[in-house]
Amino acid sequence: MSVLPSGYLPGLFKAPGADDGVIGELADELEHLRTEQGMETAAVMHVPERDTILRSALESQGYLSYVSVGDCVLPVT
Repeated sequence: MSVLPSGYLPGLFKAPGADDGVIGELADELEHLRTEQGMETAAVMHVPERDTILRSALESQGYLSYVSVGDCVLPVT
């Protein structure tokens, strides 16, 4: 299972004004859904490095961080 909304938003994000604790609840729910659906793996894509709360919540569930693509710049003169 892979959670990937349109664009480059993180796969799990809280509503404006929501407490940071909801991120852990979302990570728990993702794990519950993965188990319920009988899936061996799940991925949350486009997690910004600066989002330490989401990264910590995912790491506590056993998710591993990796870079699947890099940002590249091609100067054109």
